[in-house]
Amino acid sequence: MDPWPHSEAGRFHRGISLVVASIVAPILAAEAIRNHSSLELAVLGSLFVVVALVAWRLHAAFRATPANFPVPQTAASPRIPAESLRMGYRKDKEAKR
Repeated sequence: MDPWPHSEAGRFHRGISLVVASIVAPILAAEAIRNHSSLELAVLGSLFVVVALVAWRLHAAFRATPANFPVPQTAASPRIPAESLRMGYRKDKEAKR
């Protein structure tokens, strides 16, 4: 079985979660500036601390997950020559003219 879903999909979802958590922080800060009551500031401050801790944990998990997980090489899979990887579509098209 291919290890792709374990590495790349998980890293993608951790990245999306990190972006959402980083968007929430300025919204909470703007609401704290707008609402000056002590009860509101206590609630917003506690939510900000929770979001900061979650973002810190998500960032650590995101950094620990490897990017570009290598594709396992099996005996049945053919090797692609390096020169064909360098040739793009346009070069192939121009070469045929």
